[in-house]
Amino acid sequence: MRILISLFLLLAFQAAAFSAYWIYPDQFLTLQNAIDTAADGDVILVRPGTYVEPSIVFSNRAITVRSDVDGYYWTHDTSPAETVLTKGASADIITFQNNDTSVLEGFTITKSSVFYSGSAVYIKHASPTLLSNFITRSQNLTGPGIYMIDKSAPLIANNFITHNKAYYGGSAIYCAESTPNIVNNTITDNVTTQHGAIDCLSNSFPTITNSIVFFNQGWASIYEDTSSSASVNYCCVPDWTGGGAGNFPFDPRFVDRMNEDLHIADISPCRYAGNTYAAGMPLQDFEDDPRTGVGIVDVGADQFYWHLYVTGDTVPSGAIQIRVTGPPGSVVSMYSSFSTLPFARLTPFGYWWLAPPSFGPCHLGTTTPQGLYGVPLALPATLGPYRLVLQCMVGNHLTNPYSIIVE
Repeated sequence: MRILISLFLLLAFQAAAFSAYWIYPDQFLTLQNAIDTAADGDVILVRPGTYVEPSIVFSNRAITVRSDVDGYYWTHDTSPAETVLTKGASADIITFQNNDTSVLEGFTITKSSVFYSGSAVYIKHASPTLLSNFITRSQNLTGPGIYMIDKSAPLIANNFITHNKAYYGGSAIYCAESTPNIVNNTITDNVTTQHGAIDCLSNSFPTITNSIVFFNQGWASIYEDTSSSASVNYCCVPDWTGGGAGNFPFDPRFVDRMNEDLHIADISPCRYAGNTYAAGMPLQDFEDDPRTGVGIVDVGADQFYWHLYVTGDTVPSGAIQIRVTGPPGSVVSMYSSFSTLPFARLTPFGYWWLAPPSFGPCHLGTTTPQGLYGVPLALPATLGPYRLVLQCMVGNHLTNPYSIIVE
């Protein structure tokens, strides 16, 4: 028996060893070329940048395509705000079809023109995983942010689906003959003149859990036709009357919705309001903050945590805003470097990510009663491209590192 177990473990190790990871654009001319080259189980790491290609198609595959700053697949340094998949005037940006089960993680998926046909993500008879993406500004007559048909069953988790517009319904997510699992997403500021932000049509039975569906325009936040039924639980949704556990209709209290900062504040009703055991729920939020070990999970794509992030224009002399979330009344100090360690160093205060030489601490201030701190900063006039990495101490806890790519 021990010999059989040892042989099984050896075979499992060898199978894992044969999986490869690829870096785009370092090794390929197009992302589609990288996808077509990869074998099932492979990982494609996409460096920060804006990529305008013809429609990107996944078909009957099981690969992972993930944004990545440093090219080390084990550090999981995603950069959705700075890794953009877009295209011009026609067709869908991303297509999953023919039983595809691939993973797409850590991108902004958007249109470069409002005069087009097609959706941001089109799913036909496939079950991919859409994880920690910004799906935004898809504006069309019938093509919403995510459009799925023909017995599709994707996992849609940790995504921000915002500012999409579909004139005839399903502005954020359109389901027909499909059963998606929609868990821990933030779905806001989508617009339609008919139906809802989420449409459930033609025998669709989505599961919607731990999600914010708020500030959308249409007939309803979640629309069902007579053949369909959504299972909605532990969601922040203003007008849902279809039953379920743990739903509530209160303003989610985003940090700065007008400027599209959709982190939640410490005083948000979404705090500790989620289902810890939701099927398909990732163990981290969209920024890799842990959802476990901090009590009941939060509702939405963001888990309130000790976290550092940056908004603004990351160009030479650009104006940015350093923002930190953490327990109210915490003292905030910042450190900086030009790169991260391949493997983080564990300290009594959490994981230290900055490679030497590092600079700091620079004492910034104290978090507000909302659990927030923000300070404006002007980037140096030095021409890019270069990378600046920041990490903060909030109280006695280290935050994540944050990579700014100045171009």
